[in-house]
Amino acid sequence: MEQTFGDKLKQVRTNRGLKQSELAKHLGVTNTTISNWEKNVSKPDLDMLSYICGILSVKASYFLSPTLPDDEISIPEFQIIKKD
Repeated sequence: MEQTFGDKLKQVRTNRGLKQSELAKHLGVTNTTISNWEKNVSKPDLDMLSYICGILSVKASYFLSPTLPDDEISIPEFQIIKKD
């Protein structure tokens, strides 16, 4: 099953040893906002995403790229194959 934005955020946050309240304080938002992001009730805007990435030391592509099943190919891979 594909991981959601909220799943990825919670995973990285906990891996960094941060509580929701600590991340919220760093970002200047409420604990409820972090909770809503992790439950996929809402999502941060792109400006906030850049702050999240900076604080958690991850690239935005981690949150934005879909996870492909093992038997599927990505668009760049498809384009390479199509050229041959």
